[in-house]
Amino acid sequence: MSKKNTVKADEIPVVILTNERTPFKAQQILMMYKAAGLAQLAYMDGLNPDTGEIDALLVGLEPVEKEGQFKVFPLAKLFNKLNEIPAYLVPDGNGSYIDYKTNTDESSILEPIPEEAGPASEG
Repeated sequence: MSKKNTVKADEIPVVILTNERTPFKAQQILMMYKAAGLAQLAYMDGLNPDTGEIDALLVGLEPVEKEGQFKVFPLAKLFNKLNEIPAYLVPDGNGSYIDYKTNTDESSILEPIPEEAGPASEG
């Protein structure tokens, strides 16, 4: 019998893969973690008024005074078709990008973000 791995919400590592660190990037992922932890994260089919297309969105829900009602704010657009997913390259943190699909050597292994570079020091 194996032990079940459980992680408390305040122990979830904040991972930011970028070549340009800004406080807003950490705030975005922290907003999603917080919304998920409060059961205020939802899937939404949103109508894009510019394109007329229905987009799959990850949204935050903010409760309002009236019981059971929420304000909705978009957090992320989701890919809903495999052919829509572009071949993204992964930032290495030093200004370059790695093709994770074809680069399998040791140089493609990403290092964890140092603790002092996390959200506490970013704002």
